[in-house]
Amino acid sequence: MKKLKTALMCVTVAALAVVTAACGNNDKSRSTKEDKPDYALSYSYDGRGTYTVSGFSADYIDGAKERGEDVSTLEIPSSYLGKPVAAIADGAFRDCDFLYEVKIPDSIDHIGSYAFYDCSQLRMLEMGNGVSSIAGSAFGGCESLGVVLYWGSVADWCGITFADPAANPVSTSADFFIDGARASSVRVPTGVTRIKPYAFYGCGALRSVSFSDDLKYIDTAAFANCTALGEASLGGTSSIGERAFMNTALKSITLPATLEHIGTDAFKYCRFLYEVYDNARLGVSIGGDGFGGVGMYALDIREADEPSGIKRNGEYVFYRSSSTEKTYLVGVPYADLKPILPTTDTPYAVAPSLFAGAPIVTVTLSPSVTEIGDYAFAGCSRLVEITVCKELEAFGEGAFLDDTALKAVNYNGTKEQFEAIEYVAQAGEPSCDPRFYGATLYIVATNPQLR
Repeated sequence: MKKLKTALMCVTVAALAVVTAACGNNDKSRSTKEDKPDYALSYSYDGRGTYTVSGFSADYIDGAKERGEDVSTLEIPSSYLGKPVAAIADGAFRDCDFLYEVKIPDSIDHIGSYAFYDCSQLRMLEMGNGVSSIAGSAFGGCESLGVVLYWGSVADWCGITFADPAANPVSTSADFFIDGARASSVRVPTGVTRIKPYAFYGCGALRSVSFSDDLKYIDTAAFANCTALGEASLGGTSSIGERAFMNTALKSITLPATLEHIGTDAFKYCRFLYEVYDNARLGVSIGGDGFGGVGMYALDIREADEPSGIKRNGEYVFYRSSSTEKTYLVGVPYADLKPILPTTDTPYAVAPSLFAGAPIVTVTLSPSVTEIGDYAFAGCSRLVEITVCKELEAFGEGAFLDDTALKAVNYNGTKEQFEAIEYVAQAGEPSCDPRFYGATLYIVATNPQLR
């Protein structure tokens, strides 16, 4: 195990271009400093047999820099003067913008508030398996944190108490490893009954998660802002907390028969969530983000034994909703910067927020497109041209919100026909019109790209 950890450390540090000397000694793959007086760090004794590390000793950093010593790596010792180092004090290393790498030993049980706040250059964090609580904003402002290495188990991680999202180091990290394995597909093991608040908040590495039937509670925002999380199997869950899966990439979710409660905004901003199987019979609704809702972007609530409405056309994915009796385009090849939407035998709508924020430059709608969903192209900052066919019947609310680069709208009908297209917008939301930011309407007799 020690060799595995050392190898992983060396590969990661080299990739990040951090100081590689720490990887050269196998004995330093975990914090194993000898028990001797430490003149670099200051400590406070709690009177109960443990020490708390308070930060760097006065003038140590300035002196070390003058001597040409490397201060980019901080390795907290597991003991001091014969007693365990069990905590990191509030604000202990706040604003230490020279730190690139931090190693926290297994002996540390608690990390105080603002302990590493605004360590803006911190690239890698190695954390032992003893941590049970992390106070507010402990890792806030660590925007450069690329890798978090945690040497406990998945069960251990789920049991850590995070005071808020900024207490969790993975909320800003690009990658996350649990006991040497990349946390892209996480299986929460048997015996874990609760996932505490913010446990995986903002974890960019997480792609899928599944739970055993032992799991009963998914607490507040446990998986919120895991923007790559596309699959979740809920096991025997009985309660989903507020914002638990907010702003994730879930496409389909089955609410198990054991489920008794869904918290407010549990699936808010899940803009790819087009299918919900309500095995719990909770009466969840489409279009709401409050209690009992499954998000404003959900397209369908299906029965437990009803087959999926997913259909594929090459790289494009379509979904037939039994609730609305409409077909939606829900999946596209995002690598295509100039997409031409396919012509099909069945008319379809562009699903809400489908292209939101995508780096597309132009887009061509086929005659099969009859509706553009809410915020379908919102935030496409590079979009300069859109081609629309006369078969289009409606623009959704905010469909072109913030598309300030849009300059040309090509239309193969008459101006009167274009003006007759329905605009589904609330008061003050005229950005459903592609001309809102000054784009020019061009009437074209034919669309060469669709011949």
